[in-house]
Amino acid sequence: MFFVISGFLVSASFERSSSQWSYWSNRALRIFPALWVCFTVSIVSVLLIDRSLFGAASLVDLLVWLTTQLTFFQYYNPDFLRPYGVGALNGSLWTIPVELQFYIALPITYAALRIGKTKTNGRLICALLMFFLLGQAFYRLPDQYHERLWFKLIECSMLPHFWLFLLGVLGQRNFDSIKALFEGKFVYWFGLHLVLIGIAQLLDIKSGYNKTFPVLNLTLSAAALSGAFTYRSLSDRILRGNDISYGVYIYHMVVINAFISLKMIERLDYFIFASLLSIGLACISWRMVEKPCLMLKKKWPRRAET
Repeated sequence: MFFVISGFLVSASFERSSSQWSYWSNRALRIFPALWVCFTVSIVSVLLIDRSLFGAASLVDLLVWLTTQLTFFQYYNPDFLRPYGVGALNGSLWTIPVELQFYIALPITYAALRIGKTKTNGRLICALLMFFLLGQAFYRLPDQYHERLWFKLIECSMLPHFWLFLLGVLGQRNFDSIKALFEGKFVYWFGLHLVLIGIAQLLDIKSGYNKTFPVLNLTLSAAALSGAFTYRSLSDRILRGNDISYGVYIYHMVVINAFISLKMIERLDYFIFASLLSIGLACISWRMVEKPCLMLKKKWPRRAET
């Protein structure tokens, strides 16, 4: 769902960008400032809960971890933090390097497929199918390979997932033609997705994680896209223009790991508290970090919208 929506939004941003500089600067401002602040908050949370974990780390361990988290390898988690929480300080961030690879691949894909203002659906669909087959072949390798380092590195690359991103690109470029299928249709798409999950469970077909049956990928993505175009004023009324989606994404596992480490689990009130805290941190991130950084685009010439 994340990769499809990303393909939809980022390709639209790229097509609106007045220059390569505006595209890259917009992407960097959207991702890195809030990510770096979140990493700082993550460190503080560990120090407050169990600072002894850092005592098991050498200077080299700390420098490697710091370098990976502040650059492009957020999927790396050092051994000295394995006892904390679920074993990965912020495991959701494995998708950040994948997303960054998408950003790099998008201009290359547009150039290679000669995608312009005119419709180029044929070439785009061929590329999508190629990466779809590659991804399906990868995830259907025997289980004996799944714990090997090379498998995990490929899994954290864009290769098995790029077809989902291209699906979003295809949808964005043809949305005027297909929007009637999605506008106001969230209940139908989400209902269909739930029905198919039930069928998948009965047939013992995987319906979670990255090995999900492709049809379920499609219906979940369609439900997410339809949700964005159903009751379109609802988010404005609730959030009043504040975009907390990225903040929730990068902070929720920081909160969850803290609660697990504090043994605050298996109670509904803990779940509600963790949810509210994640949303609160996301609101702070938007108001104090993300929004001010995005405002920097106004100071640059030839501004491009996100």
